[in-house]
Amino acid sequence: WFLILFIIFAFAIRTSPVQTFLAQQVTNYLSKELKTKFKVDKVSIIFFNKVALDGVFVLDQKKDTLASINSVFVTLNSFNQYSRKIALDELKLEGGIVKLSREKVTGEYNYGFIVDYFDSGKKSTKSAPYQITLDNIGLERVRFHYDDNRKGYNTFGMDYDHLQFNNVYLYASRFKSDHGVLTGFIKHLSV
Repeated sequence: WFLILFIIFAFAIRTSPVQTFLAQQVTNYLSKELKTKFKVDKVSIIFFNKVALDGVFVLDQKKDTLASINSVFVTLNSFNQYSRKIALDELKLEGGIVKLSREKVTGEYNYGFIVDYFDSGKKSTKSAPYQITLDNIGLERVRFHYDDNRKGYNTFGMDYDHLQFNNVYLYASRFKSDHGVLTGFIKHLSV
């Protein structure tokens, strides 16, 4: 009976409804922990290293949209539990909106609470956060908003503190983040 139950479980975990159910349990947990709303409509694990998430929705702590993405595709390159490293080959966002902003008084980013939650701040190897690297990033038909609420609006010229881009298409390779500095090779960018 144990072998039969194991085989049924192995097949069930490979189906999209079971994967979606598990993802919804995780997002419900995160919603309660972070006191905001996380939602994923559908999860599909494609092969052993590719995941597709449909209907990804995240609110910031002021209940404003942080991200609402139609589809997110992730390709895993490697995962090392002992060195706590995750290497992603590709992250691709299709359709939707991303809104980033900074607080008027503190200058904190609206996504800072997520970073703080996953950053344990401890130096031990067991509790250290995972180091995540990303080789390729792609955006297709994504709207992007950025507002630095610490600064006023420019009445003339480009206002780099308050941006809105529609239909962003971006393909970048060798994408790296090192101490807050983002680098990469942009193959295509249009807005």
